[in-house]
Amino acid sequence: MRIETPAPKKDGPKRTASRKRKSVRWEEIVKVSGRLLTGGKDGLIAARFMVINTYLGLRPIEWQTASIEGTMLVVRCAKRTNGRGLADVRRLNLAGINRKEPSFCSMVQSLIDRLQIYRSQSRSWKNVWDRIARRIASACHALKIRRISLYTTRHACIATAKQSMSAVAVAVLAGHASDRTATVSYGKRRTGLAKSISVALPQAEAEKLVRRSGRSNLDERAEFRAAKDFSPKA
Repeated sequence: MRIETPAPKKDGPKRTASRKRKSVRWEEIVKVSGRLLTGGKDGLIAARFMVINTYLGLRPIEWQTASIEGTMLVVRCAKRTNGRGLADVRRLNLAGINRKEPSFCSMVQSLIDRLQIYRSQSRSWKNVWDRIARRIASACHALKIRRISLYTTRHACIATAKQSMSAVAVAVLAGHASDRTATVSYGKRRTGLAKSISVALPQAEAEKLVRRSGRSNLDERAEFRAAKDFSPKA
């Protein structure tokens, strides 16, 4: 299945996604999803997307062709233009995600199925994502919480991954060809939710596809020094 992706950006103002909220507390996700669950079918799908995508960090467009194979989530990478995407497909291991529910894989499959049905009833994927985004925005407004966008969940997942993974592994999780984009462009490491959730694990063998950057290596060393309270000798 073909995924429509935006044209590569060269100049001009930042795209809307880059101006979205990039951090969120787990308590806020719980409150908003709880309110959404009282809002009928639209609210149920919005709540499930918001919670589940915080563990997976997919772009909304990538849900459109995602599938489950055993304990692996198979995702067709978006943004393959200009070599920005990691590969045509990436695989994320869901086996290590622990929740109260018996099977996280079953939850993801259920969401995929519901999104496909929702799509058939909504005429287009754009309508699907617009309706979900509006539901989340309405719940945030009612709870007096700063608006959480669809992309906020992706930011939260990547920020959480930064707390335990290398820059290269984070790039694989995000579907990026360079480790610099995951380090520079998304939620900060300090805003991650590692105490509340454990995100999906990218395949280690895919790390050889990632371009290494000097910037990400410098960032990693700086974070290591800060974490260990290490200061180099004069």
